[in-house]
Amino acid sequence: MTLQELIDRAIFVAYGTTVPSGEDAIIQADLQAEALAPHAFVQVTREIMSDPHKAHLLMKNVDIDLANGVGDIPAGFLSEFIDMCSVRDDDPTANNGYGNVLTRIHQFNDFLEWHFDPRFGYYCLNDSKIYMRSIGTGAIDGNGNIQLDGAFELNPADIASLPDEALADVIIVLARLLREGVKILSDYKTLTYADIY
Repeated sequence: MTLQELIDRAIFVAYGTTVPSGEDAIIQADLQAEALAPHAFVQVTREIMSDPHKAHLLMKNVDIDLANGVGDIPAGFLSEFIDMCSVRDDDPTANNGYGNVLTRIHQFNDFLEWHFDPRFGYYCLNDSKIYMRSIGTGAIDGNGNIQLDGAFELNPADIASLPDEALADVIIVLARLLREGVKILSDYKTLTYADIY
C-alpha cells in the first residue's frame, strides 16, 4: 500500500465515496487528508503502545554501529518505551549466537562515573546516542554493532512494511480526523475579505 492509497481509503471511510461531490471537494479532501496523515500516524502509534496486546506491532530489531562505544539512536525510536526494549552486543558465542544482553543504566552521570562489574555489559541513552560499556573491560569502548529490539513510531515512509492491523487503524483515525475537520469548518463560518473590512 502507498501513502496515496491509504489517503484514498481514509477519504472513502470518511465520506462513503472516493469522489466527494465536486472537483473542489475532491482537491480539498485530498489536501486535508495529506496534511492530517502525519497526525494520524502519531495518534495510532500512541494508541498501539498503550495497548499491551498490540505493542508488538511496533517492535523492530535494528543494528546500531558503534565507534568507540558510541552509536546513534535510529530515527523514530520511541525512547519513552525503553523499558520494553532490549540491547545486545554482537558476541557470536553468547546466547546461541544472539549476543549478551546489556543492562541499562538510567542516568548518564552514573554511567560515566560508577565503576561497574566488568563481567557484565551496560548501556545508556543520552542525547540521541547510545553508549556501551563492553563486557570484560567495563570501559566505554567497542566497535562493531549492537542490536536494539525496541518500539518505533509508525512512519509513512515505511508504509509498505507496516502491519495490516496498524494500517487499518491509521485509515480509521485519518477518516475520523477528516470528519472532525469538516464538522469544525461547518460549525464556524470561514472569514472572507468582506468580513474583515
